[in-house]
Amino acid sequence: ASASTGGQIMPPVMGAVAFIMVELTGIPYLQIIAVATLPIILYYITLFVFVHIEAKKQKIGAVENEDGETWLKLMKKGWYYFFSLLFIIIVMVQGFSPNLAAFFGILALVVIHIIQKRCLNMTFIYRALVTGGKYSLNIGSIVPCIGIILSMVGLTGLGLKISWFLSGLSHENAFLAILLVGLISTILGMGLPSSAAYIIVAITAGPSLAGLGFPLLIAHMIMIWFSINSEITPPVGLASIVGAGIAGADPVKTMFTAFKFSKGLYILPFLFYYRPAILLQGTAWMIIETVIMVLCGLIAFAIFWERYVYGNLPFLSRILILFSALILLLPYRWLNYLGLVIFICILFQQKRSKQSIVKTSFNQYQTVEQIKR
Repeated sequence: ASASTGGQIMPPVMGAVAFIMVELTGIPYLQIIAVATLPIILYYITLFVFVHIEAKKQKIGAVENEDGETWLKLMKKGWYYFFSLLFIIIVMVQGFSPNLAAFFGILALVVIHIIQKRCLNMTFIYRALVTGGKYSLNIGSIVPCIGIILSMVGLTGLGLKISWFLSGLSHENAFLAILLVGLISTILGMGLPSSAAYIIVAITAGPSLAGLGFPLLIAHMIMIWFSINSEITPPVGLASIVGAGIAGADPVKTMFTAFKFSKGLYILPFLFYYRPAILLQGTAWMIIETVIMVLCGLIAFAIFWERYVYGNLPFLSRILILFSALILLLPYRWLNYLGLVIFICILFQQKRSKQSIVKTSFNQYQTVEQIKR
């Protein structure tokens, strides 16, 4: 559930929200997918760390591959299908419209299928076109809803009232404004697709963020990220419920676990404003430095939350790792380096503790064997 939720904002596609953002802001599509790349990579690395630590805690090993299928064999079977996606990206980089890129992508898939099967299977192509049409209806049905929402918000003055309420409540404090946008998007987005949730939040809270001096790109990236989290946030969390149904797991426990794993979705929007370098706003060195610090901060936060790294973390180490996570995320350079030193020291100390425990156990085992002999 957590991984698929992040897929909605993963370049080079980013789902429907990217195209809606193009329409609402006028920002080029290529610029949007460029600035969205680093944050979503940071999110997936954090998700990987959560899952890895959880697996280590639960002593879950690798699953035996009974059918002998490796990723190399799978790639050998279907590597040529990547050409259609590559073709779409090339067409869009050349400056053509998304519609034309999609059309050429479909043509590329048809040609690849014909070459692979060495025949023209019209039944297969017809089924593929029908399936594609059904998927496009999901996005197409949102378009008239946009007009209805815009009319309701404009004619009733709801958007102005929410913006006024948000501005008054935040007292022109950027942190409080982002927090309130997150709460509003989570509440308004319950049970809605991410595209619809983003539209509602952009219409109601967007003017308020603009009034507080948020750059247009940063404001809309914040709203997009908060709009997709309703899929995994309790008490609704539809993606978590679907995942629980597939796994045969408890829906509530699955929802709260997904909520835990997806902490990047709730932390990174704040950093878009305070550390815009992760949205490629700044020099190359500033971007690299910020990404390293933020990544270490997110990993430290995951370790704190799981209370485990090479073994169970003692209470003092947990406090120190939380402190390092917080100051690594803050936009102050000297605090970042202090947090990095604390983070590395804790990892090194925990690694040494683990090695000493293993060594002691091994020595005890040898002693027992000698006594037996």
